[in-house]
Amino acid sequence: MRSIGRPKKLRKKTAPTTDHPPPWGHSKGEGCGKPDRVNPALRERLEQRKRLHEAPKRALPLPNSDNTSVPLVWAVHSALFIFVIPWILGLLQLGRCPLRRYWAARHGSVLAAHLPFHARLLVGYEYTAAPGDSSPRHRLCHVIATIVFDVGETLTRDDRYWVSWADWLGAPRHTVAALVGAVTAQGRDNADALRLLRPGIDLEAEYVAREAAGRGEQLEEQDLYDDVRPALSALRATNFRVVIAGNQTTKAAALLRALDLPADLIATSGEWGVAKRSPAFFQRVIEAAQAPAERTLYVGDHPVNDVFPAKAAGLKVAHLRRGPWGHLWADDPKELAAADWSIGALTDLVNIVSE
Repeated sequence: MRSIGRPKKLRKKTAPTTDHPPPWGHSKGEGCGKPDRVNPALRERLEQRKRLHEAPKRALPLPNSDNTSVPLVWAVHSALFIFVIPWILGLLQLGRCPLRRYWAARHGSVLAAHLPFHARLLVGYEYTAAPGDSSPRHRLCHVIATIVFDVGETLTRDDRYWVSWADWLGAPRHTVAALVGAVTAQGRDNADALRLLRPGIDLEAEYVAREAAGRGEQLEEQDLYDDVRPALSALRATNFRVVIAGNQTTKAAALLRALDLPADLIATSGEWGVAKRSPAFFQRVIEAAQAPAERTLYVGDHPVNDVFPAKAAGLKVAHLRRGPWGHLWADDPKELAAADWSIGALTDLVNIVSE
């Protein structure tokens, strides 16, 4: 008969002998049994959690509750977010807010390094790529707030003006036109054409005589270039301040206002008592612009009367290829260096200032 071996002796389970503390915050003892002692820090956390869980919940007051101030608070908050805050931001973005102009002039360059794009717009700055820079780096430039326009051969045609002088003096119209072109090419005052035609002529006396005879200065819708109203309307619609200021008489200012042009302000040298190319004229331009010089754009055709003195006053300048002066010096190196932009029509300004 085959013998059976000795039965295997069962080993009694003992408590773990590891030196590491067992789980659940117990001290050494029975690993899964009742703990000898609970970690005081863990017990405190558990009790704190239990107190928070059992704390009574506070219900938020509803508009129909007994708290009568809640609907008023909700109404005020709604009005702020729906009407007041967008209105304030809109004023800041328009460029007509004195606060925005103040921060742009005083602190814009300091804040610009720490503000995001939309905040830079609020203080009067925006990102634009540097000329000739193809890298993703950017530089800051001033945002145009006001655009100032010259009058003669910028907004209005001068052909009827010179025709009226030729008829008054009894000279052929072609002769007067040729003399105007000659003095233009020589860089002289256009009134010298009349002085060449009639040496020693008193232009002020002749002007008064023309007015007394009912053949004085005239300015009508037909004297405006075709792109004047579309360009000025588009610029005002995009919240730019539009100013018209040129070397014209007081009567010309009244005639321009009678045309009801889309402009915020119309002024002439006859009203101001100073004329281009005097620096005092462009100081008056800056005052009329209600914006810093670097945020004001002056648009004109004449290099000597418009481009150079406006640039010297610190304004941005757009040279217009229009009229005898605009075409004659359009490619002149000094003209190109002084002008920030060269345009062929006033409608080009809409794309330039919106970039």
